[in-house]
Amino acid sequence: MWSGGIALWMTVVWVGILLMGTWIAWMVRVRPLVAGGVVLILIAVIGTSTAGVWGRQTPWGALYNPPWITTPLPGDQNVRLRMVDFAFRPSVIAAPPGVPLTLALINSGATVHTVVIPVLAVRATLLPGERRTVGVGRVEAGTYEFFCAIPAHREAGMMGRLIVGPGN
Repeated sequence: MWSGGIALWMTVVWVGILLMGTWIAWMVRVRPLVAGGVVLILIAVIGTSTAGVWGRQTPWGALYNPPWITTPLPGDQNVRLRMVDFAFRPSVIAAPPGVPLTLALINSGATVHTVVIPVLAVRATLLPGERRTVGVGRVEAGTYEFFCAIPAHREAGMMGRLIVGPGN
């Protein structure tokens, strides 16, 4: 719902800019070739600035949810991970190696948050109040960083570690 409102707003703004550019080109009686170039430049700007709004991957991955990680695996270890504004609770998760891992994500914050574990190809976006279960799969021993990919959230301290090893 939130991303749809942004998409509509962006579309209205960019269509307005496109129409304004066309009108200006017509009013100053610019040659048709130049007017066509102005329109094409405006269309390119619209396409590059709104590509992530309609569900494509943005540079920070905010709206991209790969379908292969959204299904929990049977017989796995469930870990609850709560997102509050600018923090994960818990910020350190311990899990045994080789056991399928499922994250029960809860966004308790007032804004959109993501969970990204780059090495494990995990990426999920949750709206405020949303809950989602993400199947991570069998994870080898090691320490994996996770963070929120919304701009400035990671820098504000919204990150944590997944520690996979014997005895966890």
